[in-house]
Amino acid sequence: MADDEAPKAPAAPEKPPEPVELPANAARDFDTKWNYGDPAATETAFREFLPAAREGDDPLYLAELLSQLARTHSLRGQFDKAHALLDEAEEVLAKGGDACAGASVARARILLERGRCWNSSGDPKRSVPVFAKSLEVAREAGSDFHALDAMHMLGIAAPPDEALAWNEKAIAAAEASKSARTQKWLGALYNNTGWTLFEKGEHAKALVYFERDAAWRKARGASDLISRWSAAKAKRVLGRVEEALAEQRELLAAYEAKGETDGFVFEEIGECLWTLDKHDEAKPWLAKGYEALIGIDWMRTGEWDRLVSLHTRGDVETPLPERPAKPAADGE
Repeated sequence: MADDEAPKAPAAPEKPPEPVELPANAARDFDTKWNYGDPAATETAFREFLPAAREGDDPLYLAELLSQLARTHSLRGQFDKAHALLDEAEEVLAKGGDACAGASVARARILLERGRCWNSSGDPKRSVPVFAKSLEVAREAGSDFHALDAMHMLGIAAPPDEALAWNEKAIAAAEASKSARTQKWLGALYNNTGWTLFEKGEHAKALVYFERDAAWRKARGASDLISRWSAAKAKRVLGRVEEALAEQRELLAAYEAKGETDGFVFEEIGECLWTLDKHDEAKPWLAKGYEALIGIDWMRTGEWDRLVSLHTRGDVETPLPERPAKPAADGE
Protein backbone atom coordinates (compact mmCIF):
# COMPACT_ATOMS: atom_id res chain seq x y z
CA MET A 1 0.00 0.00 0.00
CA ALA A 2 3.00 2.24 0.51
CA ASP A 3 5.05 3.48 -2.40
CA ASP A 4 7.76 1.02 -3.31
CA GLU A 5 10.29 3.66 -4.18
CA ALA A 6 11.98 5.60 -1.42
CA PRO A 7 11.80 9.35 -1.89
CA LYS A 8 14.89 10.84 -3.44
CA ALA A 9 16.95 12.86 -1.02
CA PRO A 10 16.60 16.56 -1.90
CA ALA A 11 19.61 18.63 -2.72
CA ALA A 12 20.71 20.70 0.24
CA PRO A 13 19.41 24.27 0.05
CA GLU A 14 21.98 26.59 -1.49
CA LYS A 15 21.72 29.02 1.38
CA PRO A 16 20.25 28.97 4.88
CA PRO A 17 16.56 29.83 4.99
CA GLU A 18 15.62 33.34 6.01
CA PRO A 19 12.62 34.15 8.20
CA VAL A 20 9.37 34.07 6.28
CA GLU A 21 5.77 34.07 7.44
CA LEU A 22 3.88 31.46 5.43
CA PRO A 23 0.14 31.43 4.89
CA ALA A 24 -1.38 29.45 7.76
CA ASN A 25 -2.24 26.39 5.64
CA ALA A 26 0.91 26.35 3.52
CA ALA A 27 3.37 23.44 3.50
CA ARG A 28 7.09 23.78 4.04
CA ASP A 29 9.39 22.62 1.23
CA PHE A 30 10.48 19.55 3.21
CA ASP A 31 6.86 18.49 3.76
CA THR A 32 6.67 17.38 0.14
CA LYS A 33 9.33 14.72 0.89
CA TRP A 34 7.08 12.79 3.28
CA ASN A 35 6.67 9.08 2.51
CA TYR A 36 4.65 7.74 5.43
CA GLY A 37 5.21 4.19 4.24
CA ASP A 38 8.98 4.59 4.56
CA PRO A 39 9.83 6.82 7.53
CA ALA A 40 13.51 5.80 7.46
CA ALA A 41 13.89 7.11 3.90
CA THR A 42 11.95 10.23 4.88
CA GLU A 43 14.36 10.83 7.75
CA THR A 44 17.26 10.69 5.28
CA ALA A 45 15.48 13.18 3.03
CA PHE A 46 14.71 15.56 5.89
CA ARG A 47 18.26 15.50 7.21
CA GLU A 48 19.45 17.00 3.91
CA PHE A 49 17.65 20.17 4.96
CA LEU A 50 18.99 20.20 8.51
CA PRO A 51 22.49 21.79 8.16
CA ALA A 52 21.18 24.87 6.36
CA ALA A 53 18.24 25.10 8.75
CA ARG A 54 20.58 25.12 11.77
CA GLU A 55 22.75 27.82 10.18
CA GLY A 56 19.86 29.96 9.04
CA ASP A 57 17.88 32.73 10.65
CA ASP A 58 14.46 31.11 10.59
CA PRO A 59 13.82 29.36 13.91
CA LEU A 60 10.28 28.46 12.89
CA TYR A 61 11.52 26.55 9.87
CA LEU A 62 14.02 24.67 12.05
CA ALA A 63 11.43 23.92 14.73
CA GLU A 64 8.96 22.55 12.19
CA LEU A 65 11.66 20.47 10.50
CA LEU A 66 12.70 18.99 13.85
CA SER A 67 9.05 18.16 14.62
CA GLN A 68 8.77 16.18 11.39
CA LEU A 69 12.08 14.45 11.97
CA ALA A 70 10.63 13.40 15.32
CA ARG A 71 7.66 11.89 13.53
CA THR A 72 9.91 9.73 11.35
CA HIS A 73 11.17 8.18 14.60
CA SER A 74 7.81 7.81 16.35
CA LEU A 75 6.45 5.96 13.32
CA ARG A 76 9.21 3.40 13.89
CA GLY A 77 8.60 3.15 17.63
CA GLN A 78 11.77 5.13 18.45
CA PHE A 79 10.06 7.30 21.01
CA ASP A 80 13.12 8.43 22.98
CA LYS A 81 14.68 9.84 19.80
CA ALA A 82 11.40 11.48 18.86
CA HIS A 83 10.97 13.15 22.24
CA ALA A 84 14.58 14.39 22.16
CA LEU A 85 14.00 16.08 18.79
CA LEU A 86 10.78 17.64 20.06
CA ASP A 87 12.64 18.91 23.14
CA GLU A 88 15.15 20.53 20.79
CA ALA A 89 12.34 22.07 18.74
CA GLU A 90 10.84 23.58 21.89
CA GLU A 91 14.24 25.00 22.83
CA VAL A 92 14.49 26.63 19.40
CA LEU A 93 11.17 28.37 19.96
CA ALA A 94 12.08 29.37 23.52
CA LYS A 95 15.31 31.01 22.32
CA GLY A 96 13.56 33.33 19.92
CA GLY A 97 11.11 31.54 17.73
CA ASP A 98 8.11 32.30 19.93
CA ALA A 99 8.63 36.00 19.24
CA CYS A 100 8.33 35.49 15.47
CA ALA A 101 5.14 36.03 13.52
CA GLY A 102 3.64 32.66 12.64
CA ALA A 103 5.11 30.86 15.65
CA SER A 104 1.76 29.30 16.50
CA VAL A 105 1.96 26.92 13.52
CA ALA A 106 5.35 25.65 14.67
CA ARG A 107 4.03 25.28 18.22
CA ALA A 108 0.96 23.38 16.96
CA ARG A 109 3.16 20.99 14.97
CA ILE A 110 5.40 20.28 17.94
CA LEU A 111 2.37 19.57 20.11
CA LEU A 112 0.91 17.29 17.45
CA GLU A 113 4.05 15.17 17.30
CA ARG A 114 4.39 15.10 21.09
CA GLY A 115 0.83 13.82 21.31
CA ARG A 116 1.46 11.23 18.62
CA CYS A 117 4.47 9.97 20.57
CA TRP A 118 2.40 9.50 23.73
CA ASN A 119 -0.45 7.86 21.86
CA SER A 120 1.72 5.49 19.81
CA SER A 121 3.77 4.49 22.84
CA GLY A 122 0.67 3.27 24.63
CA ASP A 123 -0.47 6.31 26.61
CA PRO A 124 -3.51 7.78 24.79
CA LYS A 125 -4.81 9.46 27.97
CA ARG A 126 -1.65 11.52 28.14
CA SER A 127 -1.92 12.41 24.47
CA VAL A 128 -5.46 13.78 24.52
CA PRO A 129 -4.77 17.07 26.36
CA VAL A 130 -1.71 17.60 24.15
CA PHE A 131 -3.82 17.22 21.00
CA ALA A 132 -6.44 19.52 22.52
CA LYS A 133 -3.77 22.19 23.13
CA SER A 134 -2.49 21.74 19.58
CA LEU A 135 -6.02 22.32 18.28
CA GLU A 136 -6.30 25.50 20.33
CA VAL A 137 -2.96 26.81 19.07
CA ALA A 138 -3.68 25.89 15.44
CA ARG A 139 -7.01 27.71 15.58
CA GLU A 140 -5.27 30.78 16.99
CA ALA A 141 -2.89 30.60 14.02
CA GLY A 142 -5.76 30.30 11.56
CA SER A 143 -4.36 26.99 10.31
CA ASP A 144 -7.31 24.84 9.28
CA PHE A 145 -4.92 22.11 8.16
CA HIS A 146 -3.21 21.63 11.52
CA ALA A 147 -6.47 22.10 13.42
CA LEU A 148 -7.90 19.24 11.34
CA ASP A 149 -4.83 17.15 12.12
CA ALA A 150 -5.41 17.73 15.84
CA MET A 151 -9.10 16.83 15.57
CA HIS A 152 -8.16 13.77 13.54
CA MET A 153 -5.83 12.65 16.33
CA LEU A 154 -8.44 13.34 18.99
CA GLY A 155 -10.70 11.12 16.92
CA ILE A 156 -8.14 8.34 17.36
CA ALA A 157 -6.90 8.84 20.92
CA ALA A 158 -10.02 9.95 22.81
CA PRO A 159 -12.48 7.47 24.35
CA PRO A 160 -14.88 6.01 21.72
CA ASP A 161 -17.87 8.34 22.27
CA GLU A 162 -15.65 11.42 22.36
CA ALA A 163 -13.64 10.13 19.40
CA LEU A 164 -16.75 9.81 17.28
CA ALA A 165 -17.79 13.38 18.11
CA TRP A 166 -14.32 14.65 17.19
CA ASN A 167 -14.39 12.78 13.89
CA GLU A 168 -17.78 14.23 13.02
CA LYS A 169 -16.57 17.75 13.85
CA ALA A 170 -13.45 17.23 11.77
CA ILE A 171 -15.42 15.97 8.76
CA ALA A 172 -17.75 18.98 8.93
CA ALA A 173 -14.76 21.35 9.16
CA ALA A 174 -12.92 19.68 6.27
CA GLU A 175 -15.98 19.69 4.03
CA ALA A 176 -16.52 23.39 4.79
CA SER A 177 -12.87 24.42 4.34
CA LYS A 178 -11.83 26.41 1.29
CA SER A 179 -8.28 25.05 1.56
CA ALA A 180 -7.59 22.21 -0.89
CA ARG A 181 -4.81 20.99 1.39
CA THR A 182 -7.20 20.84 4.34
CA GLN A 183 -9.84 19.00 2.32
CA LYS A 184 -7.33 16.20 1.75
CA TRP A 185 -8.03 15.10 5.34
CA LEU A 186 -11.45 13.80 4.32
CA GLY A 187 -10.33 10.34 3.22
CA ALA A 188 -8.56 9.63 6.50
CA LEU A 189 -11.44 11.10 8.49
CA TYR A 190 -14.04 8.93 6.74
CA ASN A 191 -11.84 5.90 7.41
CA ASN A 192 -11.21 6.74 11.06
CA THR A 193 -14.89 7.44 11.68
CA GLY A 194 -15.73 4.10 10.13
CA TRP A 195 -13.34 2.27 12.43
CA THR A 196 -14.57 4.12 15.51
CA LEU A 197 -18.10 3.00 14.67
CA PHE A 198 -16.90 -0.52 13.86
CA GLU A 199 -15.22 -0.83 17.25
CA LYS A 200 -18.44 0.35 18.91
CA GLY A 201 -20.27 -2.50 17.17
CA GLU A 202 -22.15 -0.17 14.80
CA HIS A 203 -21.07 -2.08 11.71
CA ALA A 204 -23.78 -0.86 9.32
CA LYS A 205 -22.92 2.78 10.05
CA ALA A 206 -19.22 1.95 9.74
CA LEU A 207 -19.82 0.51 6.28
CA VAL A 208 -21.36 3.81 5.16
CA TYR A 209 -18.18 5.67 6.05
CA PHE A 210 -15.89 3.07 4.48
CA GLU A 211 -17.85 3.34 1.25
CA ARG A 212 -17.72 7.15 1.42
CA ASP A 213 -13.95 6.86 1.84
CA ALA A 214 -13.66 4.56 -1.19
CA ALA A 215 -15.79 6.84 -3.35
CA TRP A 216 -13.87 9.94 -2.24
CA ARG A 217 -10.53 8.34 -3.14
CA LYS A 218 -11.73 6.94 -6.45
CA ALA A 219 -13.05 10.33 -7.51
CA ARG A 220 -9.57 11.78 -6.97
CA GLY A 221 -7.64 8.99 -8.63
CA ALA A 222 -6.18 7.87 -5.29
CA SER A 223 -5.79 4.29 -4.16
CA ASP A 224 -9.00 2.95 -2.68
CA LEU A 225 -7.65 -0.50 -1.75
CA ILE A 226 -7.63 0.05 2.02
CA SER A 227 -11.11 1.56 2.08
CA ARG A 228 -12.47 -1.28 -0.09
CA TRP A 229 -10.86 -3.82 2.26
CA SER A 230 -12.46 -2.09 5.25
CA ALA A 231 -15.87 -2.09 3.58
CA ALA A 232 -15.57 -5.79 2.71
CA LYS A 233 -14.63 -6.64 6.28
CA ALA A 234 -17.68 -4.77 7.56
CA LYS A 235 -19.85 -6.71 5.12
CA ARG A 236 -18.48 -10.00 6.44
CA VAL A 237 -19.33 -9.01 10.01
CA LEU A 238 -22.80 -7.96 8.84
CA GLY A 239 -23.38 -11.44 7.40
CA ARG A 240 -22.85 -10.51 3.75
CA VAL A 241 -20.07 -13.08 3.61
CA GLU A 242 -20.23 -14.22 -0.02
CA GLU A 243 -20.19 -10.60 -1.16
CA ALA A 244 -17.28 -9.83 1.17
CA LEU A 245 -15.32 -12.84 -0.09
CA ALA A 246 -15.80 -11.80 -3.72
CA GLU A 247 -14.56 -8.30 -2.93
CA GLN A 248 -11.51 -9.58 -1.04
CA ARG A 249 -10.66 -11.78 -4.04
CA GLU A 250 -10.91 -8.68 -6.25
CA LEU A 251 -8.48 -6.93 -3.92
CA LEU A 252 -6.14 -9.92 -4.06
CA ALA A 253 -6.12 -9.67 -7.87
CA ALA A 254 -5.55 -5.90 -7.70
CA TYR A 255 -2.49 -6.36 -5.50
CA GLU A 256 -1.16 -9.18 -7.66
CA ALA A 257 -1.53 -6.96 -10.74
CA LYS A 258 0.80 -4.50 -8.99
CA GLY A 259 3.25 -7.26 -8.09
CA GLU A 260 2.31 -6.92 -4.42
CA THR A 261 0.67 -8.97 -1.68
CA ASP A 262 -1.25 -7.91 1.40
CA GLY A 263 -1.48 -9.97 4.58
CA PHE A 264 -4.73 -8.34 5.64
CA VAL A 265 -6.38 -9.53 2.42
CA PHE A 266 -5.08 -13.06 3.09
CA GLU A 267 -6.54 -12.84 6.59
CA GLU A 268 -9.98 -11.71 5.42
CA ILE A 269 -10.23 -14.31 2.68
CA GLY A 270 -9.50 -16.90 5.35
CA GLU A 271 -12.03 -15.37 7.74
CA CYS A 272 -14.74 -15.36 5.06
CA LEU A 273 -14.11 -19.01 4.18
CA TRP A 274 -14.03 -19.97 7.88
CA THR A 275 -17.36 -18.22 8.45
CA LEU A 276 -18.78 -20.20 5.51
CA ASP A 277 -17.63 -23.42 7.28
CA LYS A 278 -15.05 -24.06 4.56
CA HIS A 279 -12.35 -24.65 7.16
CA ASP A 280 -9.99 -26.74 5.01
CA GLU A 281 -10.05 -24.06 2.32
CA ALA A 282 -9.65 -21.31 4.91
CA LYS A 283 -6.60 -22.73 6.71
CA PRO A 284 -3.92 -21.88 4.11
CA TRP A 285 -5.25 -18.32 3.85
CA LEU A 286 -5.23 -17.89 7.63
CA ALA A 287 -1.68 -19.25 7.71
CA LYS A 288 -0.57 -16.86 4.96
CA GLY A 289 -2.21 -14.01 6.85
CA TYR A 290 -0.40 -14.94 10.05
CA GLU A 291 2.99 -15.20 8.35
CA ALA A 292 2.54 -11.79 6.71
CA LEU A 293 1.16 -9.99 9.77
CA ILE A 294 3.45 -11.39 12.49
CA GLY A 295 6.18 -9.13 11.14
CA ILE A 296 4.20 -5.93 11.82
CA ASP A 297 5.16 -4.31 15.12
CA TRP A 298 1.74 -2.92 16.00
CA MET A 299 0.08 -6.25 15.27
CA ARG A 300 2.42 -8.01 17.70
CA THR A 301 1.96 -5.45 20.45
CA GLY A 302 -1.72 -4.58 19.95
CA GLU A 303 -3.37 -7.51 18.19
CA TRP A 304 -1.67 -10.52 19.77
CA ASP A 305 -4.85 -12.54 20.30
CA ARG A 306 -5.74 -12.01 16.65
CA LEU A 307 -2.35 -13.41 15.60
CA VAL A 308 -2.75 -16.37 17.95
CA SER A 309 -6.12 -17.14 16.39
CA LEU A 310 -4.68 -17.06 12.88
CA HIS A 311 -1.76 -19.27 13.97
CA THR A 312 -4.06 -21.82 15.64
CA ARG A 313 -6.76 -22.08 13.00
CA GLY A 314 -4.22 -21.95 10.18
CA ASP A 315 -2.30 -24.93 11.61
CA VAL A 316 0.95 -22.95 11.32
CA GLU A 317 3.89 -25.24 12.02
CA THR A 318 6.30 -22.49 13.04
CA PRO A 319 6.00 -21.94 16.83
CA LEU A 320 4.57 -18.68 18.05
CA PRO A 321 7.27 -16.28 19.20
CA GLU A 322 7.24 -15.05 22.77
CA ARG A 323 4.50 -12.49 23.33
CA PRO A 324 6.04 -9.00 23.32
CA ALA A 325 5.59 -6.75 26.32
CA LYS A 326 3.33 -3.76 25.81
CA PRO A 327 5.57 -0.73 25.17
CA ALA A 328 5.68 1.61 28.15
CA ALA A 329 5.29 5.30 27.56
CA ASP A 330 8.29 7.46 28.38
CA GLY A 331 8.28 8.49 32.00
CA GLU A 332 6.55 5.36 33.26
